Amino acid sequence: MKMPLEAELFPTLLTMPSWFGKPEVKVLPGLPQHYSIEEVLPDWFVVTDLDGYRVYSGLGPVSVEQSRAPF
Repeated sequence: MKMPLEAELFPTLLTMPSWFGKPEVKVLPGLPQHYSIEEVLPDWFVVTDLDGYRVYSGLGPVSVEQSRAPF
């Protein structure tokens, strides 16, 4: 996804299922509304950006939200 080189004070986070008890979180460029989540099979989710680029494909549930804290 082509994004402007602006830093988001409260970044967008992709939260994935925990792995060995540790939460999996990935920082994404842009805003949460730049992404869509689709459940393609039971418990299997695909996250894509506005250009259709697949950011995540795997077990769910997943969420794309703005961070509640700046970093």
